[in-house]
Amino acid sequence: MSDPASPPPRVLEDGKNMENLTKVRNMLEKELGSEAVKRIRSPNIVLDILLVTVYPLLAWVSTYVMWISPVSTLAYWVAAVCGGWLALACPLVMHDVVGHRSAFGKWGSWIVGLWVTSGSPMVINGMNTLWVARHRIHHRHTFEQKDPELYRNKLADRVDRVLGLFGPYRLFWRRKIYAKYNAGLDVEKEFPGTLGREYAFKIKVERWLMRGTNWTWLALLCMHTHPALRTIMGALGFLGVFETLRYILEHGEQDIHNPFWQATFYDMGIVTELISLWGGGKYHAVHHIWADVPVYRMPEAGRLIKPILIRQGVKLRTDFWALAWAYLVDGKQHADKWFEDQPKSGKIAAS
Repeated sequence: MSDPASPPPRVLEDGKNMENLTKVRNMLEKELGSEAVKRIRSPNIVLDILLVTVYPLLAWVSTYVMWISPVSTLAYWVAAVCGGWLALACPLVMHDVVGHRSAFGKWGSWIVGLWVTSGSPMVINGMNTLWVARHRIHHRHTFEQKDPELYRNKLADRVDRVLGLFGPYRLFWRRKIYAKYNAGLDVEKEFPGTLGREYAFKIKVERWLMRGTNWTWLALLCMHTHPALRTIMGALGFLGVFETLRYILEHGEQDIHNPFWQATFYDMGIVTELISLWGGGKYHAVHHIWADVPVYRMPEAGRLIKPILIRQGVKLRTDFWALAWAYLVDGKQHADKWFEDQPKSGKIAAS
């Protein structure tokens, strides 16, 4: 198990990430034009309402189907796969609509966010605000020593990475790694003023919600052991697969010395686009350049920036299985260029 307190193998100087991003944003806006940048960053309230309605409803439907369906039925396994995906997709919706854009106002978005992540309560436990605060620090300090996400969840050991395909193990590992960081995070100090106080209040409320959720599931496990257990294990069992996909396609391979290389630069197909909610590959590069680009603007945004980033030396990857092999088998680390040439599955050209 990786030590979260150990120094990262590759790190940017403090403040370098935002310095790089400022240069990249200015250059892209100059080349694309301010109107194009404004368009891809513009929200659509109707689509936002659809996102925060449909995804949690689907999560609750899959939870219900797992609850009533025996493990021997096809319905259970379909719901379990969908539940595992939605346990990732609902937080991604919250991350976009609430975490970065506050589409329904700061307090309205908070309430909406709790609803969005409620469909998989055994996974999220209502701690949205703590995650949002930590994630905003990640965006400010990506690959710097202060980055709370990449250097505390790097999963450096290959065995951990493979075991992490199993959702319960991955969830246990994440909570163990983040417990120490979360305990030491003072949101009022990190975000001075009104925002820090708001975060502190919301976190206190969410901790009570978390306790209520945990006690509710404990009671359900005691009174309805079999349906409760198969519901929890169904969604969690497949969550690890989708979470691993996210890790690889977000910050798996990244040359931190090229400021334009903001994520694994992978050209996704429709399946990986839907699974990651247009949040991986070249779309994640967009997300780190402009965090407020809505997910439904990502196809256009990715198409616009792709040729520019390629000209700036970012290597486009087209073989997902080569990336998966490099991560799971070769044990390649974050913040590094993984290949010299375009890799083919099973034939990894290591950098």
